[in-house]
Amino acid sequence: MDDIHIVWDLEDGPDGNVQHIQDHDVTMDEVEDVLYDSASVTSVSRSSGEPISFGDTASGRAVLGGCVGARSRRSVDDATHHGLRSAGAIGSEETEETMTSPTRIHRPRQQTAEQAAAERAKRKRFQREKPGLSELLASGDNSEPLSQAEYWDLRKAVLRLKQLREAAGLSLADVAERTGIDRAAICRLENGQHQNPTIGTLNRYADALGKRVSFQVVDVAKRVN
Repeated sequence: MDDIHIVWDLEDGPDGNVQHIQDHDVTMDEVEDVLYDSASVTSVSRSSGEPISFGDTASGRAVLGGCVGARSRRSVDDATHHGLRSAGAIGSEETEETMTSPTRIHRPRQQTAEQAAAERAKRKRFQREKPGLSELLASGDNSEPLSQAEYWDLRKAVLRLKQLREAAGLSLADVAERTGIDRAAICRLENGQHQNPTIGTLNRYADALGKRVSFQVVDVAKRVN
């Protein structure tokens, strides 16, 4: 199975996430420490659909990835919206230990003027308010968090379903018709904006492709303090 990849904006992009974290004295290595650490947690904003990760870097710095600001923490803007690129299969035999081999990819930032303005406003708000995970959950805008290991397992499974759908030449509308699931909901699921779908939802999608979702019990890598 291919490794998980984090997709960054171009390093010289003035409004990109690379420049933004540098402005806040955070390195790409520190962000990836959090995104690849199975002990980190990820929640999804119900209003924007964007994932937000919370965790500690190897140097002991606390990072909020997904928005700007986090109490006394150094903050990170959307560490690429979790731009996952993986051919991961459902029912993988990977353990959490395999999450520690990042491959760094850069691509041009693509935003409309409206999206860019909304992101700047979000950065300012989070830098001003510096919310922690408990505050975001209390606001009602964020879903219950998953561990980073659970998040990546789910994303790999959903991406595998998407790959199978595209290989079969099926559109989102086709899958919606076969499953009875709203097309927009399937789109959110594939884009990582539906963080914690039910097993039934995943199996309805898989069944539309002549597949099923399987689960395994695997060893958990011990965290080294």
